[in-house]
Amino acid sequence: MQIRSVLALGIILWCCGCGPSLLDEREVSLELGDIESIVFGPFNKEQTVTVSASSPGAPVSVYVHDSDQQEHVDYAISYGKEPQDTWAGVASTEDVTLTAVVPAGKEAVVRLQPTGRKPANVHLKISN
Repeated sequence: MQIRSVLALGIILWCCGCGPSLLDEREVSLELGDIESIVFGPFNKEQTVTVSASSPGAPVSVYVHDSDQQEHVDYAISYGKEPQDTWAGVASTEDVTLTAVVPAGKEAVVRLQPTGRKPANVHLKISN
């Protein structure tokens, strides 16, 4: 009887979204011209993801987008335009916290690039 109860509870928690969580915290060193793309997902259901980036003294661009849109985002940024195909983003900042809704079944990308005139050391945290 206890085994059935534990199994039932596990299934309920999994179905309610208490399944795997995302927590990725790292330091990223970026030289001028570097682009760092961190890919995560896909998730079984829609997720609200928080991305925090801190780069004291060296501004960076931070975008969260669908991995299927990588080429469009890179193209826009390479021509100095704000990409339209992102879930969240900022063009130049030293400290930001973004929230993005990632649809079920989609891989997401966090894209970092220095925008100032010196290399950047970014403390990055991605969570849901």
